[in-house]
Amino acid sequence: MIIWPKDLISDIARRACVLYIGSGVSANACAADGSHPPTWVDFLRKALLSVPDDKSYIENLIAREDLLSACELIIEKIGSPEFNNIAQDSFLRPGYRPAQIHEAIYNLDSRLVITPNVDKIYEQYVQTHSYGTVVIKKHTEADASNFIRSP
Repeated sequence: MIIWPKDLISDIARRACVLYIGSGVSANACAADGSHPPTWVDFLRKALLSVPDDKSYIENLIAREDLLSACELIIEKIGSPEFNNIAQDSFLRPGYRPAQIHEAIYNLDSRLVITPNVDKIYEQYVQTHSYGTVVIKKHTEADASNFIRSP
């Protein structure tokens, strides 16, 4: 059993915290064939197989948990179209269904949930269960900061 700090419980109840979910949450989802989405590290290792030349530098970045740099270099080496194809094969085409953890996070009713995930499992769950009343923003959208600052 997890013992949650009282301040954290209060912040969640007041909708005064930001939830940040990563690939570990998505890894709980399941496709019809019983498969699960890869974690970010596993996905990068899979994408790394498509890098045609020396991979040692990127492998080192992954080992040091510099995953964003590793990802950027993989994209640079194999190109965005190939990277996107690998991402779709890994995260979208299997048709993963949300897990109980997606429901639990949604039921926390947090004002903001941030995810770097490319799989969109949580976003699709939220859109379905909120009947489209939740706004989903990319960090690159000009008005994203307005949503973060607004009550």
